[in-house]
Amino acid sequence: MESPAGLGTRGKKQSHSCGADYKGAFKMKSKPNESTGKEWGTGFNQAKQNQLDSEEMMLQQLREIIERNVDEEKATGDIQTMLAALWNKVENPELTQDADKRPPGYRSKRLIKRIAEILGTTEYDLFRHKILLRWGATAIRGEGLSSFKPDIANFITIVNQLPSEKGFLEKAFAELVKFYYEKRGAKLLAPINIPSADPPQLQILRALAVHSGGEVQQNLVYICLEMLHEENTDIAIKTKHVYAGDSQSNQHGDVIIEDLATGRVLVAYEVKAKKVTLDEYKEVVSKHGEERYYPLFIVCNGWQFNLAEEGVSYKDVYVVNLADFVVTLLGEYIAKHRISGSEAVQKLLRVYNERFQVRFIL
Repeated sequence: MESPAGLGTRGKKQSHSCGADYKGAFKMKSKPNESTGKEWGTGFNQAKQNQLDSEEMMLQQLREIIERNVDEEKATGDIQTMLAALWNKVENPELTQDADKRPPGYRSKRLIKRIAEILGTTEYDLFRHKILLRWGATAIRGEGLSSFKPDIANFITIVNQLPSEKGFLEKAFAELVKFYYEKRGAKLLAPINIPSADPPQLQILRALAVHSGGEVQQNLVYICLEMLHEENTDIAIKTKHVYAGDSQSNQHGDVIIEDLATGRVLVAYEVKAKKVTLDEYKEVVSKHGEERYYPLFIVCNGWQFNLAEEGVSYKDVYVVNLADFVVTLLGEYIAKHRISGSEAVQKLLRVYNERFQVRFIL
């Protein structure tokens, strides 16, 4: 991706003409010898070049922080908070922000709108592909960023040192937004090769390992259930946008099986592409209600607690491993249709590509 025009080479022509103009004016007043004027012009240009080098070095440091956070799969909200600090500087070039505190407007809708404009996309697509979060960072609270979020604190410190020139800051912001999008998008949206010659279980594990903020995993569970119940005309299998809350989607659970006649939920599934903590487990149950009338399945990559030891149990709540769950559903489909495991997995991935963004090269 090319950097915005002028960024990193900004001012070279300007420094040359400025030095020449100053030299001419100086000659008119005191008429120094020619060598003195040349030395002054050389010194001026060198100082300007040093400034440009310093600016480029700071921009490179900001790029490295963003790239490290993407590579290490840090929270999207962290990077969104960093971009908010730079956006604040764009809007108020003289601003100095406290590197130990959350930057003002770190959950600003105006920030999201501006990023969408720069990338030539919609806010919806930014949320859908996990480039940004609709509600911004929700886990960054209080002060002390230097202790528990050092990358954000370092980012803000460098932003404070950038020159207070609005044009430069606007170009810098646009470049870093595009840089982040390129890095994040390449990681999140790149199609995954699933060799058909691989054993069926390995194909499933490759698909479930895609880094997507849970989007791929949730939709694979949804398609598995839909395939299994494709001949049932009295129920509906429904999924919701991964970033949407229950109140926004008007649906309890990431995926549900619903009775068409009554509209009642028969089973609800919460899909978590991670290991669930005890607090997260309790939060999910609380969201659905302990006295709900339907069974609740928490489908995840494992859990960091022992239900028996913790003494926690709820009515009709089941915590199951994501890969095991998908394999079991496919096993039922294989038995029902008398087909091979490879055929079942290939259909699953093919339907995914047809229904959602193409993610798998088969």
